[in-house]
Amino acid sequence: MDRLVIQGGHPLRGRIRVSGAKNAALPCLAAALLTAEPVVLSNLPAVADIRTMVKVLQALGTEASLEAHPDGFELTARLACAGSEDPKAPYDLVKTMRASILVLGPLLARFGKATVSLPGGCAIGARPVNLHLEALERMGARIEISHGYIHASVKGRLKAIDHTFEKVSVGATENILTAATLAEGTTILRNAALEPEIGDLAQLLVEMGAQIEGIGTGTLTITGVQQLHGCEHAVIADRIEAGTYLCAVAAACGDVVLDRCEPEHLRSLLDLLERSGCVITERMGQEGRQLRIQREPGQKLRSKDVTTLPFPGFPTDLQAQVMAVMTQACGISVINEGIFENRFQHAMELERLGANLRTDGHTAIVAGPADLTGCTVMATDLRASAALVIAGLVAAGETIVDRIYHLDRGYSGLEKKLQGVGASIERVGGGKVGTAQAPSPAQRRRADPGGRPASGTPDVTVGPPVPGPGFRALSARFSPLHVTTSTRPVGYTGVTIGGSMFGEMKVFSGSSHPELARGIATHMGMPLGRLKVTRFSNENIKVKIEENVREADVFVIQSSCPPVSDNLMEMLILIDALKFASAARITAVLPYFPYARSDKKDEARISITARLVADLLETAGADRVLTMTLHAPQILGFFRKPADQLLATPILTNYFLTKDLSNTTVVATDAGAAKFAGHFAKRLSVPMAIIDKRRFDDSEKAQSVALIGDVQGRDAIIYDDEIATGGSIKEAARILRELGAKSVRVGVTHPVFSGNALETLNSANLDELVVTDSIPVSPERQKAMPYLKVLSTAALFGDAILRIHGGRSISEMMD
Repeated sequence: MDRLVIQGGHPLRGRIRVSGAKNAALPCLAAALLTAEPVVLSNLPAVADIRTMVKVLQALGTEASLEAHPDGFELTARLACAGSEDPKAPYDLVKTMRASILVLGPLLARFGKATVSLPGGCAIGARPVNLHLEALERMGARIEISHGYIHASVKGRLKAIDHTFEKVSVGATENILTAATLAEGTTILRNAALEPEIGDLAQLLVEMGAQIEGIGTGTLTITGVQQLHGCEHAVIADRIEAGTYLCAVAAACGDVVLDRCEPEHLRSLLDLLERSGCVITERMGQEGRQLRIQREPGQKLRSKDVTTLPFPGFPTDLQAQVMAVMTQACGISVINEGIFENRFQHAMELERLGANLRTDGHTAIVAGPADLTGCTVMATDLRASAALVIAGLVAAGETIVDRIYHLDRGYSGLEKKLQGVGASIERVGGGKVGTAQAPSPAQRRRADPGGRPASGTPDVTVGPPVPGPGFRALSARFSPLHVTTSTRPVGYTGVTIGGSMFGEMKVFSGSSHPELARGIATHMGMPLGRLKVTRFSNENIKVKIEENVREADVFVIQSSCPPVSDNLMEMLILIDALKFASAARITAVLPYFPYARSDKKDEARISITARLVADLLETAGADRVLTMTLHAPQILGFFRKPADQLLATPILTNYFLTKDLSNTTVVATDAGAAKFAGHFAKRLSVPMAIIDKRRFDDSEKAQSVALIGDVQGRDAIIYDDEIATGGSIKEAARILRELGAKSVRVGVTHPVFSGNALETLNSANLDELVVTDSIPVSPERQKAMPYLKVLSTAALFGDAILRIHGGRSISEMMD
């Protein structure tokens, strides 16, 4: 089994030519099944997955040959598919490559039958093929799954459909797109994936004679034709390969030009690297667009947060590489994996190299810069392999990356291309190579006799998990976790109202939080709209709009506090009534949006999911949604209509800035709260600490095992987005007191206060609890909690509503 042996510490300088995109080449190869005429595909990367797909096509009756380019990095495929009486993609070929499922649509469209083994690939999370099969069944296919195979057939031609994908899926979009080219009628695919590789596939199909409209958009219209013909097509450059080399230079320093790449396909990464401190130059070269990245030794990287999302969001296939880069950045980086649920397998291997990081579900927290030290690490999947190579280029000494057969599935000659720009990297055969071992914690910290990190070392070192309550002993191992401070003014700016494309502005209040609605209307200098809400004994709700809203721009304020179902139903009925009354536009203003992302959790915290609520609001007639400090910011992606999220951080920041913060540390209750807490700490210009929680058994609750940071003798401010039962706050306060915190204050956005929260918090020994009024807090509760301070969000929401009405961006409000 081959390995890569890397000697770190060499800046990268020179040029790299980016190969063709594997993720574009594979569906293009599958599309060759749609015609008996020759199809010639060039710029295919010389990687294992391409050769495997060609073997699959040969098993399906395709005459195929591969011609290597002189440099050995790319291939040209010549294909002619006569077909097979029994088209079957066998398990032995399919098991290593998930993209083999892409032959299903073309086979059904052209031959009316197919047998395809259920696919394999990297173990990065569940990627079910149900989205593919559901659409094909709607097109008339009969599908059965037995003994690990998909058996599909159709009488005659597939039938056109108007289909909305339940969620964005690249593979499902590609499969149904190719199937629809030969279907009877006009197919409309909505919520289609926007990845550039799909655009490349669509261009190939058009060159083959397909009729496709909407290429590059989320709605594809395909008019089926009787047959397609052959063509020649050059596959687009690989944006993930290009992104990997950009990350390598960002981490290891240097000056590299990438030939033949498309900057627009990498915009989210380029923006991130530029904001981190790299210099990016775009220009035209002999083979198309070029990218030049520069980061000189000694030039510091700044930490940045990342959330992976479907294109044009940040690619999940670059998440691992960016994590390796962020190990070298100054400060705290919060990385949220929004696509797959099992894509942090590289994190443990990065820790072996000396990275300071923690993972919690879909979130990873990276503290840098870390002094990485070479050792032997094991690749777990394709992109994890690339991340370990990048870390090895940075690490002192020798790094050995084992199991690089993963790497060979997606990168053509990666080690040779890196050698060409000065990296000391070598591929060797199996057996013992070197004696690199994982460094000791003492080597990683390189602490002076006083126990403080030496100059140039990270100001936090994360040790292995230690169960139990020994916080005082553990805390001695961690120094303060500093956050890069912000020099911009705190708070949000004022507004200047311009004209609106909609009519008169009106603001209505639901019955859940009239005090906040009145405050918003007062801030805006206008009365609340007149309506009447009647709740009947049988739980029915009736809403009557008592003024003219025809052609008006209407904002409806309703906090989804308990009882959630009643308040949500009232909001839906109110929106429906406004729509019936001919309002021009309706914006649902939801100061608190409690609905869980159950699609990413084993169990939903409540019985209704965020995705369903988004659909319900749209169905009722909402044209826009405005909310505040979502527990999971990715929820915004569930809304097909425009959705905006305000952050309550400035409100809490302005309050705490009136206090003495000279000896203060902000504390996150767990890794999931670190993102909001990090922003809060930056605004206050104070250090940050994180309570580290670990789950040692699937049946047990998470245990607090350590504090990353220092609070001894300091004033601690616990920051979180929501307080429900108060149990986490009480536990956090206990830990901080045990570690010698001078005082414990709490800043929380949403005061849910469920269950026995009053009793729990009254026994938590808090100096102060500061919340916003996103959820109403009764006078009785405020009286029973003398340490409670409630801050108004009326000005924040009022200014946001004025901006929306005036057609201005809400993001401009936040500094």
